[in-house]
Amino acid sequence: MVKPLFVFVLTLVVSSALRAQCILPSPDPGCNGTEPLAASGQTISTASTRWYYGSPQTFTSLTLDGGTLIVCGDLTINSFTFNSGVIFVRPGASLTVTSGPALLMQGNCYVYNYGRMVLQRGLVLDNAHASVTTPNVFINAGVSSTLEMLFDWLVINNPYSWFVNEGKASMHGIVTDPLSAAGSVCLGNKSQVYMGVLINNAAKTYTAPSGPACVAVSDHAYICEGVTADATVNICMGVTGGTDSSCLVSRGKTRPWGNAVLFNSCTTCGAIAVLPIHPADTSAAGSRVNVVDGRGTATVPEIYPNPFTSGFSIRMPAGERALDVSLMDIWGGVVRHLRPGGNTDGVTALEAQGIAAGCYVLRIVTKKKVYLQRVLKR
Repeated sequence: MVKPLFVFVLTLVVSSALRAQCILPSPDPGCNGTEPLAASGQTISTASTRWYYGSPQTFTSLTLDGGTLIVCGDLTINSFTFNSGVIFVRPGASLTVTSGPALLMQGNCYVYNYGRMVLQRGLVLDNAHASVTTPNVFINAGVSSTLEMLFDWLVINNPYSWFVNEGKASMHGIVTDPLSAAGSVCLGNKSQVYMGVLINNAAKTYTAPSGPACVAVSDHAYICEGVTADATVNICMGVTGGTDSSCLVSRGKTRPWGNAVLFNSCTTCGAIAVLPIHPADTSAAGSRVNVVDGRGTATVPEIYPNPFTSGFSIRMPAGERALDVSLMDIWGGVVRHLRPGGNTDGVTALEAQGIAAGCYVLRIVTKKKVYLQRVLKR
């Protein structure tokens, strides 16, 4: 059996608030096509490792009871029991678990998905047997990894379970119950999570320690404790989405999303514009640059129409003139430099045709300041 990272996980449990990264996955064990094969109806017990490779196949049932399953091809399991053990889904491979009762990770359970995993049922990182030494860990392990469970919930209901997303994950919703640990949903740099409904009942459950990450909520969020302490967590709230934080407000708290950056009327993670704000991002004003994010009380440029279709206008604060105007993408890259056109009565017209619909950050550089404003392209 491939040993999970017990020491790392134990350290994480003890000092979760201090960690600087998400739990690391065990490395991909490889597959050469000669290893012992898994079979339908089999129980893979402790100290046993079985591989699946070859043509796509459907197993009627499989039980993982302390052993290791390494998926190297396209495998479907109709009835799967996950008592304990390790699952690897290798790059380019896929594991599908068909519909039925929620799949319970019952302690000492590890999933390292480097490929594609499809769950046509709920996933519960369950508290029945989870402990400091027998945690539940699900890691979407690579930037190209995908997790799909579009019709059901991912539930974390204990302090010894973690969901880590380094790639793209989609589900009906994530539920973090009151016993969930801070940082139990850990998001890798540039990762994306899509869900219909978010339910959060524990403080600071979401974290993005290594860089900006996106959580897209298309329908509704029910929040009883602040979601995150990290400004690197970006919330893409759908056009019809809303936030119900009445239970949080009843406790005298007023910031349901914590330090997250919230984008309303947002369609996809790929459309929102998020970037770190550093004076070094521009060389136009040298040491005199003063960054303003548009949310404070300082006078800022007026942008209209916003949302825009093919272009927009900027009215600068009195005494200021735009020297450079750029649209920035989700990771801070320049999508397009916009040349300021005619200037009439302090209003500058700009054309932005051919740019994909979505949310962006508009960077406006003057002699003394850099303004960062959110804009929406229809």
